[in-house]
Formats: sequence, structure tokens, C-alpha cells
Amino acid sequence: MRAQSFMKVKSYNLVKGRTDMKRVFIAALAMAFLLSLAACGSTPSESQTPAGSTPAQTEAPGAGGTEKSNFPEKTITIVVPYDAGGASDLMSRVFAAALSEQLNGATVVVENRSGGSGAVGMEYANSQPSDGYTILYLETNQTMIRHYGFTELEPSAFIQMACTHVQPAVLAVSAGSEWNSLEDFIDYAKENPGKVSIGDAGTGSSPHMCGVQLAAMAEAEFNFVPYDGGATAVSAAMGGNVDAVIAQNSEALAGVDSGDLRVIATFGQSRTSLYPDVPTAAEQGYSLDCLGWGGFAVKADTPQEIVDILAPAAYTAAQSQGVQDLCSEKGYDFTPRDLEESMTFVSEQVEYYNQLFASMEQS
Repeated sequence: MRAQSFMKVKSYNLVKGRTDMKRVFIAALAMAFLLSLAACGSTPSESQTPAGSTPAQTEAPGAGGTEKSNFPEKTITIVVPYDAGGASDLMSRVFAAALSEQLNGATVVVENRSGGSGAVGMEYANSQPSDGYTILYLETNQTMIRHYGFTELEPSAFIQMACTHVQPAVLAVSAGSEWNSLEDFIDYAKENPGKVSIGDAGTGSSPHMCGVQLAAMAEAEFNFVPYDGGATAVSAAMGGNVDAVIAQNSEALAGVDSGDLRVIATFGQSRTSLYPDVPTAAEQGYSLDCLGWGGFAVKADTPQEIVDILAPAAYTAAQSQGVQDLCSEKGYDFTPRDLEESMTFVSEQVEYYNQLFASMEQS
């Protein structure tokens, strides 16, 4: 695939959404944020694991001024803004190994920096030099968390070099629960306002927004409990700390396989291959399409010569057998996109969530 021009990338104008909310909506978000602090703690977590097999070369002085022929000369870090073990983390580790191969064995490591529904990792990546040595796993949540005040950053602060996949969210409940369908779940919630707790990947995350939309459509009141990532939310549901969890379909798989959780609805346009017998929310009367997606980005002011190296390598890595196998194993839709396609896709996602928040403000 031919490398895309950085100047062309800059021409994409990701639409900035409105951030003012009605008093009731703001109060609800403030409460969700306080719950987030209580549930997750205020200290972000971080861990680092190498994915490449070749030791890093000696770092040359002067970050950001590396010549095209010399890049990369040191370790490349992929920042995952969520805890280890979740869908974002798993994809990043497989991608890191593939990227290392494309860059002649350069060392590529994965570093988890969770907190603030993904804002901590996003801001950390943005604080690093624009030299191509820090790559952000940029995904669905980063298109909306600024609406909640977690960060001022927008996806336009980054160049989305490649996207790897999409996957629907699912609603899972305790295996011993009396809820066998989405209708059962919603009926109980309506009869017991605010008593049904739903864990999610964090306030402002795609699963959380899916729950917010479901509550609005069903005219039901849920108690949303945010965690630092989908894997942590699923673990909480498995342990009985919340009544249900909305997570990406692959993240819920651990609880289903262990026998602790049961999926009662999926939020995609069609049934997922992981749970072929589980009807979609649309089949059960609630037309909700909640897709998670992910990809890899560098800062928008990264030098052109570095983008020209990284972007084609990232797209090739996104098409690798390892990524394809993970998608098949976890029930993702394998949808690799190159730089131009990724930038267009992210722009469309930003616009979608801007319109969603605008409609919530008006309601």
C-alpha cells in the first residue's frame, strides 16, 4: 500500500462536538465520575511488556530529528489506555509483534496506562515527543470522553495510521440470574429503578454509552458502575460486584467460558459468531448498534518522513496473520484499514458521537 501524505492527513477535519450539557445530564455525569473514582481509584496503572524479539538499538540523541533511513533506532512503545487483559491490550500485543517484523526486528513494547476512561493513556501519548516512538492505541472511547470533561484532547490530535477490527458490545448477566432475555432485564429494572447495576469500561466509553442509550430507549433507570477497562468490568460481574456488564463481545467471553456469566443480548447489526444463539438487541425490540473498534496512531505533528515509514508498516501489521487469527478467535470482524481509510472512518465516528451527544442535550 502506498504511503499517504501527512499534509493530506491534516486535511481531514474531525468535527468538534458540543460539550455543554443540560443541568440534569451534567449532574448525572458528575455522579458517574464520582462513582468511577470510588470503583477504580484515582491512581492510574501502568505496565510494560516487550513484544519484539530483537533488542533495541542504542538511542540517538535529539528525539524527533531522526532521519528516514535511520528510523527506528530505539524501542517503540504502544500505549494502551486500559488495563492488561482487555480487548485493547490483546490486540495491541499481537499488533506489536507484527509491527516489529515489519520494522526489521525493532523492539516494540506495550505499556498499559489506564485511568479516566482512557484519557490518562491518551494524554500521556500526547505528552511524548512527536518522533514516532510512541504509538497510541486509539479506539472508540477516545471519540467521546472529551464530552465528559476527562480530557480536552480530540482524535484530531493524532494520525490514525491503521485500524484492525470492529466488534459489537454485549450485555451479560450472572449465569444464575433470573433474567433470560433483554425484556426480562428491562422489566425488572423498570420495576426497581436504580437498583440494577451495570459495569462498563468507564464513563464515556462505548459500552457505557450503549447502556445510556438503552436506558433512554427503554425508559429505565440503571446504576452504571465504571471500571478502568472492559476486562476489569467483566471480572467485577463474575465476582457478583455488579448485576450485569456491558462489554465488547470478546471481553465477556472469559466470564461465559468460566460459567459465571450468560450473554442475553448483543448490540450489533447481526448476531455475533461467538454467541450465535443470542439474539441482537434489535431482535428484542431495541435497535442499538454499539460497535467497538481500534487502531494505532501517532501525534499529528509527527514528521512526514517518519509517518511514511510507520504508516505502511502499521497497515501491513494490521493485515497480519496474527491479527487475523486473534479476530477469528475473539469474534472480531477483521477489517484492516490503511491511513486514509482509517482517518475517514474515525472522522465519521467522531461525527456520529457528536450528533448523539447533541441529541442527548436537546432531549
